[in-house]
Amino acid sequence: MVVTRYTELSHQLGVTPSAGLETLRRFGLNTEASIQFINDYIRLAAQYPNVRQINLHFAPKRWHDDAQTVGRDGKYDLFIHSVREIAAFCERNDLELVLENNNSYWTDDIKDAPHEEVDWSQRNENFGMAPEDWHQAAIDVDRHNVALCLDSSHVVTYAHRFPEDQREERVLAFLSRPDLIRHVHWNDNYLYDYRGRKDSHAALDHGTLPTEMHRRIKYLDATLLMEHFHGVDILEGELAFIDSL
Repeated sequence: MVVTRYTELSHQLGVTPSAGLETLRRFGLNTEASIQFINDYIRLAAQYPNVRQINLHFAPKRWHDDAQTVGRDGKYDLFIHSVREIAAFCERNDLELVLENNNSYWTDDIKDAPHEEVDWSQRNENFGMAPEDWHQAAIDVDRHNVALCLDSSHVVTYAHRFPEDQREERVLAFLSRPDLIRHVHWNDNYLYDYRGRKDSHAALDHGTLPTEMHRRIKYLDATLLMEHFHGVDILEGELAFIDSL
């Protein structure tokens, strides 16, 4: 498991200017200028000799907050184009770009609602939410230095959209293309109770992700980051759990 080989990049692309990003709103950047803004950040990160990966979250597919007056619906083709542009810049700096799956946002108005009563076609969400769409984005970008970052806590927030008897299949589906995954934010979460609607970052083997998912993560050809710290005693238990897989 390696902690120092990547840097997080939370800026998002794929929607029109002023699309929910405070930084981009503040500077009024258009799409090409937004790409340049992110590339400037990457240029600074590339000065650190141990940085080998840049982590990019998926762009908003739909963001219909009242304050979001423009750029409310993302354009997938623009997202793919933008990732390719950033990937080309990363390649010139000998960096790999990994695309991280996002949370499903169980906001206060739906956090206790039965899953079947939530119409996700009307909710704010990002591209690449379903495992099939997440995989397809990397395929569509089609660049040798672009891969995926799996967040195993985020996948649970997505799986809560489905009946309990379908949730294990949904989370394991994220691992159906291990060849595409090059980085992992390794957390546990709660697959069968409402705590899992939050990005819990639970300690490994303290939530209810299937043990098989943890086993598959362990053996991925990827950098693995335990994205939490709950104390030395718990960490030692987590390491023992990993050894047992």
